[in-house]
This record gives sequence, C-alpha cells and structure tokens, in this order.
Amino acid sequence: MARKTFYKRVLVPAGIVLFLMILSINIYNISPVLGINHPGLGWMISNVSALFMFVSIWFGAFIAHPLAYRAGASMKERVLVGLVTPLVWSAKMESYWRSNPVKNVRNNLSFLRELAYDKLTQKS
Repeated sequence: MARKTFYKRVLVPAGIVLFLMILSINIYNISPVLGINHPGLGWMISNVSALFMFVSIWFGAFIAHPLAYRAGASMKERVLVGLVTPLVWSAKMESYWRSNPVKNVRNNLSFLRELAYDKLTQKS
C-alpha cells in the first residue's frame, strides 16, 4: 500500500480540529448577539460552543492523533498534529494580549487598571 501524502497525513487531521476550534470560537463570540431577543437560546449556544472550544483546544490531540495515525502518519507527524491547535490558540491569545494590554482598561474600570498594574506588571 502506498503511503498517503503529507496533506492527508498531517494537514487534514489538524485542519479538522482547527476548523472545529475556529467555528466554536466564532459561534461563542456571536452568542451574545443571538441572546438579545432570546436569552435562553443565547445562553445555551454560548455554553455549547464554549464546550466545543474547550474540547477542540485542550483535547484536540486526542481527536487529531488517531486521525493522523489511521492516515499513516509517523510519530513525529502525529505529535505535530496534536500540537497545532494549542499553538494556534496560544498565538491568537498572545496577539490579543499584545494588542489590548492592561494599561488600556476602560476609564470606568480605573480601579482595575491600578490593581492590575500593581499586581501584574513586571517593573524593571
């Protein structure tokens, strides 16, 4: 039996979990808008999408690893597939935190800005 291509061994399993993560993040982000007219529906959609987001990010390796294994991926490729989703999530959050630092807290939450600056800022 011929070995499958890199695309089928690595990119498809990682892409499935990554797609689930991106879809659940976007549904989670729009759930407050859906909850304006139907609060119960918005709450339910928010919780279900948060569950799928959590599962895809932190348990994504348990989903992608067997998919890659069945596609004939080597051990290195399976580890790579398992790390793709958490690394993408970490990069996304790092870029968000860099674009919205603690010092940019809203004016009506100035007490939070001072507390965060005192407790969370590394002074050199």
